[in-house]
Amino acid sequence: MSNLQTAFWGGKFHEDKLGYYVYALVDPRDDRIFYIGKAGGKDGLGNSRPNDHLKEAQTAQKLNKDLSKHPKLAKIIEINGLGKDVELIIIRRNLKDEESVHDVEAAFIDLFDLGIQGPHKGGLANKDSGRGQSSRGIVTKENLFEVIPVEVSPKIDIPHVWIFNIDKATKSGKSYQDAVSGHWVIDKRHLCQIGLRDEYGVGLVNGIAKVVVKINAWFESQLVPGRKIFDVQVINDEPKFGNELYQKDFSKIVSRLPNWGWGNKIKVEFVGGNPRILIGKPKEV
Repeated sequence: MSNLQTAFWGGKFHEDKLGYYVYALVDPRDDRIFYIGKAGGKDGLGNSRPNDHLKEAQTAQKLNKDLSKHPKLAKIIEINGLGKDVELIIIRRNLKDEESVHDVEAAFIDLFDLGIQGPHKGGLANKDSGRGQSSRGIVTKENLFEVIPVEVSPKIDIPHVWIFNIDKATKSGKSYQDAVSGHWVIDKRHLCQIGLRDEYGVGLVNGIAKVVVKINAWFESQLVPGRKIFDVQVINDEPKFGNELYQKDFSKIVSRLPNWGWGNKIKVEFVGGNPRILIGKPKEV
């Protein structure tokens, strides 16, 4: 039975200079990181968590424990068995809270799982993937669809969809709902009579639908004479029309409209997934 190292850095950690921190265990034979961990404790004052792994390895060796499900301990025992010591790196220290330390740890785990150390994917002895991977994890070409909006192409026909540019309004501090509600220069002959035909509105920021609303009623603006505002019902999560339009990319449609970036608007209908411009003068293509 080989003698295992008992501590890193003489077992001394300057707690108030570490705080919450993220560390790595390194194989000295090839300088490859084989484990990413976090430390700091609930009080965030730092602790000697890396030393705990060495103690766990000592206990596992004494008990002749099956290490097939404990790759981290197996690696420590293997390295020490060759007369070498596992090395320690502090990757980030003095992180502000537990959430931050979890995020940094997760980011490094995800990155190394891509094979960042060389041609071999993975290589870490961590049992679990990075925390928050489903919503905050790494993005590659395999899961690009999670952050790149899909081009709008409804599976159902949707008539009378007003598309508004709300970039400027939202940058001035307005909410998406307030920004899309008005004030718009619209000829009254272009308005549907509420109750006879449903109308919908989509507010775009950088070409992406950030809000989808059902237009309940049109009004003359009291603040800006000659312009229209409307009463809306936000339907982003509505399973029929909302889901077909919300967070979709309208760039190809609005790129055909001159001066779109100056607050222009357009009205379309979708038939068979394809848009047909009802109001607005598209450029020749």
